[in-house]
Amino acid sequence: MLGGNAGACLAKVLGIAVSSDTLLRLVRATDVPERSTPEVLGVDDFALRKGVKYGTILLNLERQCLVDLLPDREKATVATWLKSHPGVKMVSRDRSGAYAEAAREAAPDAIQIADRFHLSQNAGEMVVRIMRRNYDRVKEILDETPQSAKPIDQSLPFQRHEADKQVSQQRRMAVYEHVILLISSRDAAQPKSPPNCA
Repeated sequence: MLGGNAGACLAKVLGIAVSSDTLLRLVRATDVPERSTPEVLGVDDFALRKGVKYGTILLNLERQCLVDLLPDREKATVATWLKSHPGVKMVSRDRSGAYAEAAREAAPDAIQIADRFHLSQNAGEMVVRIMRRNYDRVKEILDETPQSAKPIDQSLPFQRHEADKQVSQQRRMAVYEHVILLISSRDAAQPKSPPNCA
């Protein structure tokens, strides 16, 4: 697109002496393998300009490689791609209704799968919603639990983190108190000048 200039600049930064023409010659000589339609297709959106323009990325999840980039995240665009590439058996997608409808319409036999990230996001949102709804009951249960019932188990990561925070806080407090002591002893050692009554 830029006549190989961007690649030549990058190569120079990497310490590779190569001209833009050589890079273009190498790119043109490279055989691009024909990509077959993947059986397991990953569909997700990506931001071309965050909050303004989005596209769709299609991945072959078996080979872990890019299949195609679509200019938007509209149902019709994804459905058109799926119709022109039959053979998709599974579609892993986010929670987008447009992607679900496109897969249902253009690849009705394909199994739709929610990806791991969105499953964990769903679970996290549900836990937060339940905790907010039942906050008073959770607080009541925590208040009923005797504080001295169990000592901190250092093997549990969360409790170990809390213990580390306490040690760190005590260390910072000791430094703070030492600094205050030094300042007050310095101020006490300096002779006070009489006030200027001019």
